[in-house]
Amino acid sequence: MANLILTLDEIIKIAKKNYQFPPQLSEISSTGDKIQLTINPGKFLPEFNAFIKFDKFANSKILLKVESSNAIDLILKFVKIPSNEWFNFNMPKITIDINKLISTHIKGVQISDITFQNNEFLVTL
Repeated sequence: MANLILTLDEIIKIAKKNYQFPPQLSEISSTGDKIQLTINPGKFLPEFNAFIKFDKFANSKILLKVESSNAIDLILKFVKIPSNEWFNFNMPKITIDINKLISTHIKGVQISDITFQNNEFLVTL
């Protein structure tokens, strides 16, 4: 068993280098214990911010919650975000099957637990 400690900023840097985000996502950064997304939904709607917060880790899945205003919730329901075998977005929840994601890059590594405390993730392998 090994432990890895990562900050939100470190996770964002890793994600930016390894994943192509949808063009509607113009910026991603951290603010406190949340990830801030700047979203540009299209020509007729203004750019806005939404926030993602870690909810829990269960059954090899990272569960995140989108926090936004009611008006932004309505807009996000119409923003098309593609799902795949390890990622699913169903407002207000984001589910990431982290072990499926990792297995596409590294064989033999399994995450058994993730906790979030003091703006740091403790990842247990």
